Amino acid sequence: MNLRFYALVFLYVAACDGSGDGWQDITRGTDIDWLFPESGPIAIKTNSTYNSGDRIYIYFDYFQGYIGQVQIKFDDPYEYYISHCGSRDFPVTPPVVDDKLWTIDMSNMTFTLTCNGLLMANYSMLNEGTDSCINRWNVTLLEIQFTSYDEASDAYRAGLCDAVTVDTNAVVTSWSAQKGGSTITIECDEDYPLRYGSGSSSISCSDTSFTWYPSAELSSCGATASETALHSDSCVEDDSWFCTQLCQPSISTAR
Repeated sequence: MNLRFYALVFLYVAACDGSGDGWQDITRGTDIDWLFPESGPIAIKTNSTYNSGDRIYIYFDYFQGYIGQVQIKFDDPYEYYISHCGSRDFPVTPPVVDDKLWTIDMSNMTFTLTCNGLLMANYSMLNEGTDSCINRWNVTLLEIQFTSYDEASDAYRAGLCDAVTVDTNAVVTSWSAQKGGSTITIECDEDYPLRYGSGSSSISCSDTSFTWYPSAELSSCGATASETALHSDSCVEDDSWFCTQLCQPSISTAR
């Protein structure tokens, strides 16, 4: 039987409401290298309250220096501001909890904002902005800075899961770091079944911790079906190269 698992990679920008490795404290007034879309969305933790007047306040730079700013205002109502593009209220109300996790993406001249998994804004400067807005932001963004006016931001990280590398029995053997919410479905070469450590051919990037689940180590492409039937019983005691490849996973992750 032709055993193939077809690969689809579904990407969407998502926010999360948990914590995980990679979080860094905010150092205000310091430039941070950040190239969209390669660096991924900016994930930001806050615990500012509704109508507190606090703000997420970020400068964006291009190769000649400052280009503009983005603000998330904890006012009544909540609103966001993009310099040269104006202010807008959120179309939906953010979750009624103090601890929030936001993601901000500025890829392809589209401002995408989420909060605890809810889409707050998806503003296309090209389609909705004025000439001033379009001309201002039609550049390659290279750096960000949390400003001294930012009272809300507590910690930040890239909203990405680690890159994934699969063994050579897979049709696609590697994926770059993926945004929260992404799903990778592994496609094995013909006659190489999936190792069923997780019982699934897919792994997903958690949008609550930016880690892969089920664990990336639990799904990979194994030996052929005939090899599996012939050698699986002896692998418990055999540490040869073949049995290591057959019985052990061979997916790795790296930032």
